[in-house]
Amino acid sequence: MSEILVVVALIGLIPAIIAYKKGYSFFIWWLFGSGVFILALPLSLTLKPNEEELERRLGERGFVKCPFCAEMVKEEAMVCKFCKSSLKTKEELELYKESKAKEATMNLSKKDSARLRKNWTIKVDAKDGFWTCPSCFEINKELQDACWKCGQEIEK
Repeated sequence: MSEILVVVALIGLIPAIIAYKKGYSFFIWWLFGSGVFILALPLSLTLKPNEEELERRLGERGFVKCPFCAEMVKEEAMVCKFCKSSLKTKEELELYKESKAKEATMNLSKKDSARLRKNWTIKVDAKDGFWTCPSCFEINKELQDACWKCGQEIEK
């Protein structure tokens, strides 16, 4: 008898996993799948995705909706990978261009710049939620304590 219950519980996982990936409650579909598997499986396969729930789950993992094409992209993205639109404001893009121009004028080799920034802690001012790394001139979010590209630690 206990073997049958274990098999029923395991079989109920199939429609539950399918429904969960479409944005529905895992537990409710597990109960439904365990009780009436013959109905739950085809229903879970034909379910339309719950877009609001899927977007909420992605939002919790650091994704935002592109204002141009409404696809979910990473919050750190500079350009939408679906429609190729710029996701940053003009000020942020100007700051990025300035940092690249500074990097080009320094003419340091990668070894020299790495040697200079090794074990440094630099104080920077965050403007509008972003700061520019003084070593590699990449734009970083205000919450980061080190540059995402070169690892330069900073003080705020």
